[in-house]
Amino acid sequence: MRLWLTVTYSKVIYELDGAVLPSAVKLPARAAWRTAQRSDLVTILGEALTESLDSADRAAVEQLGADGAATRLIDMADQDFRWDADWWQVLTIDGEVAGCVLPVVYRKRIRPLEDEGTIYHLGVRPLFRGRGIGGLLLTQGASILLRHGVWRVYCDTAATNLPMIDAFISQNWRHLGTHDAEEWSS
Repeated sequence: MRLWLTVTYSKVIYELDGAVLPSAVKLPARAAWRTAQRSDLVTILGEALTESLDSADRAAVEQLGADGAATRLIDMADQDFRWDADWWQVLTIDGEVAGCVLPVVYRKRIRPLEDEGTIYHLGVRPLFRGRGIGGLLLTQGASILLRHGVWRVYCDTAATNLPMIDAFISQNWRHLGTHDAEEWSS
């Protein structure tokens, strides 16, 4: 018998107005962007979710395994979001994949005829953490959405993810408060 229960996670909310460009972040030497392939995303996200500071991510890995949690995350994006194929990006440094960013726009619009964007997920491989890669990924994702013409980029992160919160603050995102997110867990 499988027992299902609701687990609540605290999230911190940030917003970047569509008229405000994200703060420039210098790309390190020997770093490059490329369009993500599904296999890249499963690998990067699997590693990132396994050692995530977000307990919801770790719970998904515990339940589904790293590749299963990453695959579910990728597959669920289609339910509520849309994006162009070249929006999902991988950052490589010295030829090694360091992380990925998945910018999307909401299918449901708050404002008629205006898209609202979000960073669906951002993942930094554990080997590359502590080097400002999250900030680079955040800037790249926001820039893609702003070039698309969104009226704002709305994001949240786990209240325990202090490096991501620092990235939002250092790039002048507006703090909108906190909310609780619920997920079913077995």
